[in-house]
Amino acid sequence: LLIETGGNDVYDNMNPTITPGSLSVIIDLSGNDQVRWDKTPGPGAGLFGLDIWMDLSGDDQYIGRNYGIGTGLFGAGLLWDRAGDDLYKSGSMGQGAAQYGFGVMMDDAGNDRYIAELASQGFGGPGGYGVQVDRSGDDYYECGSVVPDRVAARNQRHGGVHYFSLCQGYGYGMRPVISGGVGVLLELAGDDKYQADMFAQGAATWFGLGVLTDVAGNDIFLAYEHCQGEALHAGAGFLGDWSGNDRYTGHEHCQGVGVDRSIGFLVDELGDDVYRANHESQGAGVKPFGIGLLLELTGNDTYEAASKAQGYSLLPPGFPGEQRPLGVLMDLHGSDEYLYPLLEQPNAKGRVQAYRGLAIDR
Repeated sequence: LLIETGGNDVYDNMNPTITPGSLSVIIDLSGNDQVRWDKTPGPGAGLFGLDIWMDLSGDDQYIGRNYGIGTGLFGAGLLWDRAGDDLYKSGSMGQGAAQYGFGVMMDDAGNDRYIAELASQGFGGPGGYGVQVDRSGDDYYECGSVVPDRVAARNQRHGGVHYFSLCQGYGYGMRPVISGGVGVLLELAGDDKYQADMFAQGAATWFGLGVLTDVAGNDIFLAYEHCQGEALHAGAGFLGDWSGNDRYTGHEHCQGVGVDRSIGFLVDELGDDVYRANHESQGAGVKPFGIGLLLELTGNDTYEAASKAQGYSLLPPGFPGEQRPLGVLMDLHGSDEYLYPLLEQPNAKGRVQAYRGLAIDR
């Protein structure tokens, strides 16, 4: 147990090495502090034990490598920062991440920056419950620019290499070996920006559950594939934004998409929002029993896509018709614009495409 009563402090590799059953508690009452780690687990990393790190005030910097900032691995970890404009920068498995354990990160106030490499910012791996909560402030989230996607078919389709993120509310399972966990990112207030690449932003795979919820503010969501309320291979993904003029930008399998026995759901309640994607997005069901839903409740919104989107159902050749997926886009209020080549705008009765793809505008 360490209680630091004041001053601008530097913590360098403070956490204990991995010792089963260990307990560590650090409480810093005030000051602009720097926390660094590269040889030990980071702050609030419960590896085979329990680790609690609390900072009550100050503009703090948490900069290090893997396993820190509220991580649980066969244990439980908590990092709670009460105030200040803080910087969080880590490698993989950090910022509210867990596998076979519980990892929680909480920030109560301030304009904060969250930067990670992989499997962070509300990540739940097998047997894990990872939660990140930010209560106020204009915040910036960035994840996924280090581990490249090595699937040749995807790289060819994308015209280049993209990077795994597994973050910002992601539930990850190892297909077909073991089921995924629960990853949650809760953002309660502020004009926020989320930036990721592949597998992120309220998404999941292989029996995992991923949730990203933003309660208030004019927010920006940027990602590329398998993102923004999408689920893959028997997973469940949810992205909910409850107010503000928001911008959603993705490329493929994004904005309310269920792929292969999964359900992906994006709901936006208030504001004049803009959705941009390429194909198989914006309320699309892909492969057998996939369910994709995009629900807009109010506002004058814009939807832009290139093909196989905005209420679309895609069943690959060779599968029986009773396994057909379901894709739904439903906008319940406002004067909306649909930029979608060769298709009429949906109306209150609905536009149907590809058998079980439905778009309704009221």
